[in-house]
Amino acid sequence: MHLAGSEIFIVYFALLVSFGILWFCAIVLAERKVVKTMYIEAEVFIHNLSSELIPNIEQAKNCFAYRFLGVAYAILGGMIGSITALTAKAFLEMMKESFSEENQFLSPAPYLCFLLVLVLGGTQIHFLNMGLRRFDQLLTVPVFIVSITIFSSAIGIIFFQEYDQFTALQLVFFSISMSLTWIGIALIAWGQFNIKHHCNLEPLISNESYIQISP
Repeated sequence: MHLAGSEIFIVYFALLVSFGILWFCAIVLAERKVVKTMYIEAEVFIHNLSSELIPNIEQAKNCFAYRFLGVAYAILGGMIGSITALTAKAFLEMMKESFSEENQFLSPAPYLCFLLVLVLGGTQIHFLNMGLRRFDQLLTVPVFIVSITIFSSAIGIIFFQEYDQFTALQLVFFSISMSLTWIGIALIAWGQFNIKHHCNLEPLISNESYIQISP
């Protein structure tokens, strides 16, 4: 199986992986910000004067990091899912070619693809579950589906060189449809954030009832 549009695909794939790593780092930072915002200091006397941190869920809900996390898990899961789908497609194509033409299993490529499908598939589900643990499915699932659809469409168009068959009008309408899809999911997310009962921030809180720090 030859890599169609190898130069463009490699650039896109490298950018997608780099963006995914940065996105993951942003999620980690946002989680820390939400936890920090979730606690307010209260002076108490326990032996020596110390400072306790008491959970304040409503305060955390008002910060930007919380709203970012509402969609970040699902978007990262969709991003990884698009790579998983392409890798699975490549593996199936190599299987088909092995039965009809040359045996591809004499090279390490199909085994690598199969391993990547398992690893990436598990990682994709992990981030989706993280989003579902913390936020309502009415927010997480639509964002995930839209993300995996858009990223899969983009990576498929580049990998299989479908852009060569696009007319200028088709390219314009394709871009408009992708933009409208993102706008639609943004409106859904905005509406869900106005619902107060959809959030569960308990996974971000440690098992301790409070965090005690020195004054």
